[in-house]
Amino acid sequence: MVYELMDLKPLILAGGRATRMGEPKHMMQTPDGSTLLQRTFDLLGGVFQQTSTVYVSVAQESVLGSFMPDNMASARLILDEEKNTTSRSAGPASGLLSAYHMDSTATWMVVGCDYPLLTTHALNCLRQAYEPPMTCFLNADGVFEPLVAIWSPPALRVLEAEVVTGKGSLTAAIKRCGGNTVPAPDGCEQWLFNVNNQEEWQRALEFLKA
Repeated sequence: MVYELMDLKPLILAGGRATRMGEPKHMMQTPDGSTLLQRTFDLLGGVFQQTSTVYVSVAQESVLGSFMPDNMASARLILDEEKNTTSRSAGPASGLLSAYHMDSTATWMVVGCDYPLLTTHALNCLRQAYEPPMTCFLNADGVFEPLVAIWSPPALRVLEAEVVTGKGSLTAAIKRCGGNTVPAPDGCEQWLFNVNNQEEWQRALEFLKA
């Protein structure tokens, strides 16, 4: 069954501190010279061809002066609602809920900016496989990928309850709300390769240069 998504909005999560990477992941350059942020923006633009705005979730402490490339004029920033004064990232739940509180009626296609091998085809597959209240990819190790996912308001309300109780676990929220998963098609498992440190980034660059 194909579900109609009348108010689906694109959201890039780009607000982490990238302490393991050592530099902001969203500004790292791919072999063609584009940043990971720009690449993710372009992927979502390919899926949402009739949508004029792509939303970008960032932490308040992000350096915004050089954050947005000139050719991303249709992007709209969503700042985390609370400033993070710790040395650790506030986590993706903070960005997701900031988007939810900005528009509590929208269903969000969420993509982390640290999936350099993701494709527009992958996101179209996710959209076609969507079942409420949320759907995410399941990687080859059987692990949820909540940052390549579609989250509806009911699922985000469950996530909000997780955060209120001090947990904030995306995986727990997926299980509690009865979320759905879809595996990457055979031969496309590399879609879900995400980068958190320099070693993983170098592996991703090898794929991108091939």
